[in-house]
Amino acid sequence: PEMEIKEIRFGEERIKFPYAPGYFSFREIPPLLIALKKISRKPDVLVLDAHGIAHPRRCGLASHLGVLLGMPTVGCAKNLLVGDYPSLPMKEGSWVYLKKGEEVLGIVLRSRENTSPIFISPGHLTDVESSLQIILKTLKGYRIPEIIRLPHLYLRSLPQKSSFS
Repeated sequence: PEMEIKEIRFGEERIKFPYAPGYFSFREIPPLLIALKKISRKPDVLVLDAHGIAHPRRCGLASHLGVLLGMPTVGCAKNLLVGDYPSLPMKEGSWVYLKKGEEVLGIVLRSRENTSPIFISPGHLTDVESSLQIILKTLKGYRIPEIIRLPHLYLRSLPQKSSFS
């Protein structure tokens, strides 16, 4: 509940898959698997800065990784990839369903007043409502959940490598 960092692990691997819109997981999963093998305690759920079923093929990075690992995953993205939603009030905590036609893909949540919303979608072994509850529990006053924000801050503090292709 305190969202304190227990351990930091990361994986590095030379990029083997070219960037192609909609196929992000094929580039990102190999180093994620390396990092996940290094952690000492298996998480209850993985929250990823990515999409789950709110993806053109209904299988974004959060879904893909969850299926590979057989564990619950939630996608929490900063940008819309697919779907539509009604107008969202600027008030913190406001949310609406993200839909494609009648199909519910996730939740659009205003995590802070007067900021752009975040896009929450189930990955694997989660549903729309549980995904929202997980994200709400990890918000600590910033636009993105601590579980995503803290790793971003850590990675930005590292020296940048330019040798990846």
